[in-house]
Amino acid sequence: MFIYTDDIAMAIALAEYLLENEDINPEDLGKKFLLAYQNEPWRGYGSGSVRIFSLTKRGLSFK
Repeated sequence: MFIYTDDIAMAIALAEYLLENEDINPEDLGKKFLLAYQNEPWRGYGSGSVRIFSLTKRGLSFK
């Protein structure tokens, strides 16, 4: 089993996003990062990331 942290989880989310989309839309990419966090919050996300994800769930835009 491969053990990895939030950095790799975010890199995987970014790679998946780039494979699925021609252009970068900050809102959509942010949602992809949020989904990665929600699926595996134990990966060691820092307090800044957790705060941003919490704020976006309450309506703050990723833009």
